[in-house]
Amino acid sequence: MIILSFLEHAALHALFGLVIWYVLCLVAHWRVFTKAGEAGWKALIPVCSEYVQYRICWNTKMFWLSLLLAIAANVILSTSESAFAVVGMVCNIAYALIVLIAKIKLARSFGHGVLFGLGLLAATPIFTILLGLDSSRYQGPQ
Repeated sequence: MIILSFLEHAALHALFGLVIWYVLCLVAHWRVFTKAGEAGWKALIPVCSEYVQYRICWNTKMFWLSLLLAIAANVILSTSESAFAVVGMVCNIAYALIVLIAKIKLARSFGHGVLFGLGLLAATPIFTILLGLDSSRYQGPQ
């Protein structure tokens, strides 16, 4: 009984911590958007948020291409046909490259370098918080 109570208590703390972390990430994303002159509430809508992020740092056509590649890769790789596996992998690689370039361009849009862009890719929540809450200014798409 004591062990169960301890586990319930730990689970509640973990859940509370995740909620706080998520809210902090949303606030940071909101700040990134407002720094770039966009409405902060757009950070609350997942697909809209990505679209706005591409508009801030690059080009919305690349957003649509990345979305198409992600959907195509998931659909192709979820089929049992191994003949299409190579096409699915190519779509995944192309998608990953577009996302990598977008993160680097986002970092450069706020005056940061390639390493910060790699940080945005590898540790998105942490570097988004840094980007949203630091003193950097939006410099336009790069």
